[in-house]
Amino acid sequence: MAAAGRLPSSWALLAPLLAGLALLGVGPVPARALHNVTAELFGAEAWGTLAAFGDLNSDKQTDLFVLREKNDLIVFLADQNAPYFKPKVKVSFKNHSALITSVVPGDYDGDSQMDVLLTYFPQNHASSELGAVIFWGQNQTLDPNNMTILNRTFQDQPLIMDFNGDLIPDIFGITNESSQPQILLGGNLSWHPALTTNSKMRIPHSHAFIDLTEDFTAGKLHKIVKYVI
Repeated sequence: MAAAGRLPSSWALLAPLLAGLALLGVGPVPARALHNVTAELFGAEAWGTLAAFGDLNSDKQTDLFVLREKNDLIVFLADQNAPYFKPKVKVSFKNHSALITSVVPGDYDGDSQMDVLLTYFPQNHASSELGAVIFWGQNQTLDPNNMTILNRTFQDQPLIMDFNGDLIPDIFGITNESSQPQILLGGNLSWHPALTTNSKMRIPHSHAFIDLTEDFTAGKLHKIVKYVI
C-alpha cells in the first residue's frame, strides 16, 4: 500500500503531455473557437431544407439540393469564392400543386449527366400514393422542361439501387399496378417484377440491398411480415 501511494497520479502524468500539445496547437479545440459560417457558405440564401447531396455539374465538388416550401428544388453549386454555395438551378412544382417528398440525384439513363428523381404527392393530394418524375441532366445542369413523369405511382418511398448490375440506378417499390414489388430499370425505363411473395410489404418499408452471394450484384433484404431474401 505504501508503494502504491508513492505512485504519481494520472493527472501528474498527463499534465506535461497536455501542456506540450497545447504549445504545438494539437488537441481538442475549445468550444469558444466554434463560430457560425452560414453567411460565408450561403450568403442571404440560407433558408430551406437540405434534401440531398451530389455533384451536379461534374466539377468534383459537392453540390447541395435544397427544398423550399416543399414546392421548389434549388441546387446550390459549390464555388471557390464566398458565398461558397450559390443557387444556380431551380425546379418548381408550384404550378403543379404538388408537394415534393424526396430528392434522389443519380444518372438514370447512363449518359454521365446527373439527373434528379423527385417523388411528390400529386395534385390535390387525393390519395396517399406518391408520383415520381425524373428531371434529366443536360450540359451539367437541369432543364425544367426536360422531364419524364413515371407512368405508375408508389405506395411508399421507392428504393434506389442497381438491380441488374449495369451501374445505372434502378427504382424499386410497390406501385399502383401490382401488389408485388416492381423494378423500373434505369436506361430504358422498363418495368419488371422484382420479387414474388404472398406477404404484404410494410408501409413504411424497411428495405436494404447488399451483395449477399458475392456475385457483384445487389441482393435485396425486404421487410414484410418477416424478413425475406
